[in-house]
Amino acid sequence: MPKTILIISHGHPSFSKGGGELAAYNFYKRYEKEGYNSYFMATHHKSNITHDGTPFSMFNEKEILFHNHMDNYFFNTISNREIVLSKFNELLNYIKPDVIHFHHYLHVGLELIRTAKNYFSDNGLKSKVFLTLHEYIAICPNNGQMVKTKTNKLCYKATPIECAQCFPERDANEFKLRELSIKSYLKEVDYFISPSHFLKRRYVEWGVDEGDISVIDNGQEKASKLAKREITKSEKRSAFAFFGQINPYKGVDILLQALEYIPKKLLQHVEIQVHGSGLDIQDKKFQKKIKILYKNYNKNVKFFGAYEPNELEGLMQNIDWVVMPSIWWENSPLVIQEALKYGRPLMVSNIGGMAEKVQHLKNGVHFKYGNPRDLARYMISSMEQKFYDDLYDNIEEPVLIEDVASKHLKLYEV
Repeated sequence: MPKTILIISHGHPSFSKGGGELAAYNFYKRYEKEGYNSYFMATHHKSNITHDGTPFSMFNEKEILFHNHMDNYFFNTISNREIVLSKFNELLNYIKPDVIHFHHYLHVGLELIRTAKNYFSDNGLKSKVFLTLHEYIAICPNNGQMVKTKTNKLCYKATPIECAQCFPERDANEFKLRELSIKSYLKEVDYFISPSHFLKRRYVEWGVDEGDISVIDNGQEKASKLAKREITKSEKRSAFAFFGQINPYKGVDILLQALEYIPKKLLQHVEIQVHGSGLDIQDKKFQKKIKILYKNYNKNVKFFGAYEPNELEGLMQNIDWVVMPSIWWENSPLVIQEALKYGRPLMVSNIGGMAEKVQHLKNGVHFKYGNPRDLARYMISSMEQKFYDDLYDNIEEPVLIEDVASKHLKLYEV
């Protein structure tokens, strides 16, 4: 029988389109293609435990939906703990995985990591529990963003005292307890994977052993580099696009504000496409800010809403640049890998995983995070054909998922 690999994610791409969910699902499908007995388990927290008390249902023969939710997002712990852990153990004994690879514990619950560890020891097997770290939730209770709650300024190191300043309703002792609790669960992980060196450094500084983390990017399916967008002699390389969730951390407001610093004679050439959703669930102040910016520049800005992964190639054909103006550190954004795959230069904030994944003035540019004037400066330069051509020609194919999967398999030793 082929070796069995169980991939666990915090969401299923059929219901949640985040980069972490897509990465986890792509690995599951890749292992299946390589001939392994591969299973995928993902939370579907919009529904509750089924009527018979079972928290799992079969989405198809090899894909399992986990119907539960977390009752404590501060400690990342689940509701219905007793029945969930019992049923999860039954599921593991049915699947009999040789490897259990978590791609998140948000919505999943940290307790499942310990149950996975116990499954191996209870069956006299060598433990092979892996965890890919996609962001900083273990370190930062502010949705893992590592930005200050009141100012949205970057946070450089999480400590109980610093965290208590962001959340004055809790004292420093609670944050220390949170840290100790999460670390006790993460000690059950045999090996960690970080898609960026930046994220690895953060976790090592926080206390994870450096030798227990390998830096391996998520990987992309192979695709052909797109030709440059066709333009007339009078047009400029000024079709910019934002892809992703619209929230205060992703910086779409920074992109729209940059239009204020572009001279009118050039502004008439600029088009900004916003592909994504989520504005309607943000706070009213942020919604108002975006609506005012849109009203001021509605001739330049177009909102297209959410998109499906299979639509991305077509969307990329109609743009020149992908802009990622996030004001938080990011890790290894899927959008960056997708832009490189299809041959589109990037403009990214000069921090975290964004600065790591994009080479300044080689396949894109770095601008000062949170600074629309600096972004505008590069948007103006980018309209020149030679500037664009040099960056376009330097774009290389991102790491392929088959190569990444091969690295994972070597770590698994299956």
